[in-house]
Amino acid sequence: KSDFSSEENHMSSTLYGIDFGSKSTILAGTVDADGTKIATFLNNELSRSTPSLVCIRPNERVVGPSTTFSLSSNINNTATNLRTKLGGAIDPATNQPFPPLQAMYSGQMRTFTHEQICGIFFHTLIEQSKGPEEPTPAGTPTGTPAPQTNSPAPTTPVPAPASTPAASIQHPRCVISVPAHYRAPQRTALLTAARIGGLEPLGLLQDTTASAVAYACTRLRPDAGIRTPFHLLVADFGAEALQVGLYRLTRTMAGVTVEALATEWDQTVGGTAMDSLLVEHFMGKLAEQFPALARQPELLRAPKTQMRLRRECERLKTILSANSKAVVAVENLTDSIDTALSLTRAEFEGILQAAQFPARVAACLGRLMERAAAGSKAPVELDVVEPLGGASRVPLMQAALSQALNDLPQCVARPG
Repeated sequence: KSDFSSEENHMSSTLYGIDFGSKSTILAGTVDADGTKIATFLNNELSRSTPSLVCIRPNERVVGPSTTFSLSSNINNTATNLRTKLGGAIDPATNQPFPPLQAMYSGQMRTFTHEQICGIFFHTLIEQSKGPEEPTPAGTPTGTPAPQTNSPAPTTPVPAPASTPAASIQHPRCVISVPAHYRAPQRTALLTAARIGGLEPLGLLQDTTASAVAYACTRLRPDAGIRTPFHLLVADFGAEALQVGLYRLTRTMAGVTVEALATEWDQTVGGTAMDSLLVEHFMGKLAEQFPALARQPELLRAPKTQMRLRRECERLKTILSANSKAVVAVENLTDSIDTALSLTRAEFEGILQAAQFPARVAACLGRLMERAAAGSKAPVELDVVEPLGGASRVPLMQAALSQALNDLPQCVARPG
């Protein structure tokens, strides 16, 4: 059931694209009547990126950049990793489905399902958007078929207010990006969440496919894909997983056709996995440095302590992408401990090497190229490799990607 049916929608003609990430989300859409111009939409703080968080307070539901402060002040009532928990996903820590969020709201204790939380997020994301940043020509139209899902969309209509006929309500149309590893229940749950938020989801599009379509629309050279197919490899080092996809782009009189040749993924290689390794590393260091933490290890496992430690480890990872050493201060790690975390790039790379990250990148790319080259004796000639995601900035991951492509016999770089 939708809590967000609206009698008026001033942007009902806009087709939205929602890049729904586990850490942050970006909203884009068409900005003209015929849909030939697209732009990124800014949120209520004039930022392109909105944290994928929802905070439930006694009298309000908060979405947007301000929710980042809730991670420290109201962590128990702040929903994180929204797309990770949909569709009965299993929590690795408990080997059970992620529990719903229970919070005091409107004077009573309420239980919010993950679909409801995502519905709140989607509704507020569009409601708070301040319009396009800068409209840009969409380029040539693509010949990509309409996005399809692996499961049928729920057929339950979004109920309308009693005073307004359901047929007169125009819900915002959208397409939402999803990870390649999403199962059918998760895809169905995401479509349900969009409907709860008052949206009309036209379909779901895999993350790497969405990136390939965006490349075809905005960055493909005018002379590319005419005589010979243009091969694009997308490597998305996201927070949840490494996702890779190989695509053939062909230019025709009707536009550009984007054909997916193969996709693959590895959920053990991602930004969050890197952060978890750093958290475990520094938990050991802190236990050695502070005897009180060694005597009471549960202090380091407390939710607020874990949140602060993970946040600073993310900062370290970002700094080390451009520097050989990083030092960050951690205030009020526990009630009486202030400290600093220090790490060199060599130490960080050693941690990743010990966890077999480069080998996992190579194995994931190997599986991708084996599927793409199945039945073909000739290797695939790659024109462009497009690394994406925050973890793609880690120098070791860049080197692992380059080395893996050089070692694969199924692909070669096209001359020139």
